[in-house]
Amino acid sequence: WALAWEVELDGDMVACVMDEAGEEGVAATRAGTVWYVNLAEHSAVPLLSGHSAPITKLAVGAAGGALATASADGVLHVWETDSFTKMMQFELPGYECTAAALAPSGAACAVGYADGSVGLNDLRAVA
Repeated sequence: WALAWEVELDGDMVACVMDEAGEEGVAATRAGTVWYVNLAEHSAVPLLSGHSAPITKLAVGAAGGALATASADGVLHVWETDSFTKMMQFELPGYECTAAALAPSGAACAVGYADGSVGLNDLRAVA
């Protein structure tokens, strides 16, 4: 095992999703930033920042059209990946988001909270 490349982001990395080839992906930091990371080109570019609390989870849809970020303050953002604009925001103040997942079809987003509750959000409502 050998480290091929290393980059320092703006805070502790809390989540990362890579492509099948392991050459590029997205990483989320506790500072609230989502980064595009390209291992083949040895580059890291900040994509978006929209949370006022640390990001706790990151999810990417199988089709690649949506990205979800969840944070410690109970906020879930769903972003459109072509322009990285926010499609929608869900809030459950006072409850830390501890899990997030996007349906393979991109039609729904599930979010789990520290109190054990789970929410399912219909993303077709904004289409």
